[in-house]
Amino acid sequence: FSYLSIAPFLVDKLETFPHQFEYTQEDKSFALTFHGEGWYRVEAGTFSDGTSLAEFSNTIPDSYFLLFNNNEIADVNEHIHFRRNWIKETFNNTKCTEERRFVPRSMHLKIELQCNGTMSLDPSIALVTFIQTPNHNYELPGVLSAPNGTYRQWLSDYQSMAWEFKTKQKQNRIT
Repeated sequence: FSYLSIAPFLVDKLETFPHQFEYTQEDKSFALTFHGEGWYRVEAGTFSDGTSLAEFSNTIPDSYFLLFNNNEIADVNEHIHFRRNWIKETFNNTKCTEERRFVPRSMHLKIELQCNGTMSLDPSIALVTFIQTPNHNYELPGVLSAPNGTYRQWLSDYQSMAWEFKTKQKQNRIT
């Protein structure tokens, strides 16, 4: 994903989402729960190269989440290394942590990457949640960069959205 400087009033808000709204797409098996008020979907390509399934922003300029279905990824380790390097090139004074685990009651691999640093002297965080299933590679990268007060106000909401991103199990129904 690439970082673009776009003020929120310059983009078309295609759809808005209230706090605790669960975003899904009919033919996909993921769920993203919004935390905080003021979230909206923007055109694919607003913050990325246009290959995202969806892109989301809120009232904080240059802060966003992107949603990808990266099925062409052959090497997960290489892909996460690529994301980490991009973040280190974008942020100053970057410190990253990474956690990997299997999603309970599945064999889905979930990777959570968190990098803290600064952009234009503002505190910043990049969050990447990657979930590998047998049929799909879902990825949710996000960036929050804002002055101290705004950053502290939104940090836990951004982290919650990233870490709660999940795959949805298909329900087998007996009729």
